[in-house]
Amino acid sequence: MIRIQNVSKVFTAAKKQVQALDNVSLTIDKGDIFGIIGYSGAGKSTLLRCINGLEIPTSGSVRVFDQDISHFKEKQLRDVRKQIGMIFQHFNLMNSKTVFDNIAYPLKLQKANKDEIANRVKVLLQLVDLEDKTYSYPSQLSGGQKQRVAIARALATNPDILLCDEATSALDPQTTQSILALLKRINKELGITIVLITHQMEVIKQICNKIAVMEHGKVLETDSLINVFTAPKSQITKDFLAKDMHYERLCQPNQGEISLMLHLKYVGNSTATPLISTLSREFDVTTNITYGNIEKLQDTLVGNLVVDLQGHPADVESALKYIQQHIEVEVIKDEYITNRTSA
Repeated sequence: MIRIQNVSKVFTAAKKQVQALDNVSLTIDKGDIFGIIGYSGAGKSTLLRCINGLEIPTSGSVRVFDQDISHFKEKQLRDVRKQIGMIFQHFNLMNSKTVFDNIAYPLKLQKANKDEIANRVKVLLQLVDLEDKTYSYPSQLSGGQKQRVAIARALATNPDILLCDEATSALDPQTTQSILALLKRINKELGITIVLITHQMEVIKQICNKIAVMEHGKVLETDSLINVFTAPKSQITKDFLAKDMHYERLCQPNQGEISLMLHLKYVGNSTATPLISTLSREFDVTTNITYGNIEKLQDTLVGNLVVDLQGHPADVESALKYIQQHIEVEVIKDEYITNRTSA
């Protein structure tokens, strides 16, 4: 549905050139909830704006609906944008218009008749659970309600693609949960492809099936959510994941002993493997659990355990080899996760 091929974007400001995108290639298939994560300045928003033609690449191609829109005229881009909805971090509602009029606005631009508009707005208000706010104004709504209105407006023209630009960054955690649940339902029930940019791994984990990680205008890695989460390749991805894990050493090893802080990754059936009890029973090591969770990502159970393994070097090495035979393990150093290959 969306094919981004070798896209670069250079901005010129005050006689200086800034490379916002650097040879980016991505494929987003129909029905995906595709997450693009990166820190501020990574190029996420510029890439999103290239998808709907608000930014034209300096080089490369952007194919949407099997059309290369990179060199489209403005009228052609307007036709493409009718099939692409967009929601923003700060909602971008018209404060002088009611909820009804905000949602109806795209339909009025398309010169739909009054009955069509009334029926469509009614359906959308039911979808976002705001029937009782039809004639309220944005100033009378909570942040979550404003974002629901923005989502309804973005869906007014029955788009095939929904672009979300940090759509939950201005919301509290509970409201974020409800908006993400709504987006997931829209994807499932309406079959709309969603492209979501964020700097929050928690958002990515909750609804995305695929993910791209960006830094300094480049895509560092892209894969399924499960693959990226369980086998991150780039350091920045590991940093994002490590932020979800709050851990610290419980005690220092005794004289002659060593200590390894390990990140154990469980996927699918491996979540049932009783490794910790086996370590304590079979090896002369002390195992302190400093962080642990199991969650479901795209219907697959994924577990993370951070443990402090202490003992004499030979015992610790034997215990580590045992763990490596069963699940993926990484050694944590300086509060970052770094690869350790099996012996």
